[in-house]
Amino acid sequence: LLAVDGLAVQPLPRATLPAGREGSFVVYRDEPTPMTFTTNAYVDIRTNTIDGDGRVTRRGYEVVATIQKGDSGAVLVVDGTAIGVLYARATEEPTRSWAVDIAELQRELKRQGAYVRDSTTEAAPARA
Repeated sequence: LLAVDGLAVQPLPRATLPAGREGSFVVYRDEPTPMTFTTNAYVDIRTNTIDGDGRVTRRGYEVVATIQKGDSGAVLVVDGTAIGVLYARATEEPTRSWAVDIAELQRELKRQGAYVRDSTTEAAPARA
């Protein structure tokens, strides 16, 4: 997701996809560990701001996956396309988690002044 000077690898294409898709992500436990997920719904996610001084609503996915503390930031990939970034897990349901839509993340990075290469396509998922 981030540009690295001298790295001869192209970034993954990015897209917003409808719910019901299966894909994978990699987390680092003792070593890189591939995991699988299913997008359960495309939703508005209302959460606290990172500094805790307010609330924010972001578009993203409710995800079915087994994640652990420390897995936040993993990129969800469907058929070679990045669709979201994991950031939270339900406390009462260990396989229920949420990921911010990659397009939403791209808009926020631009708003913060970061350079973001435009390669996101949106497949106009139905509102949940």
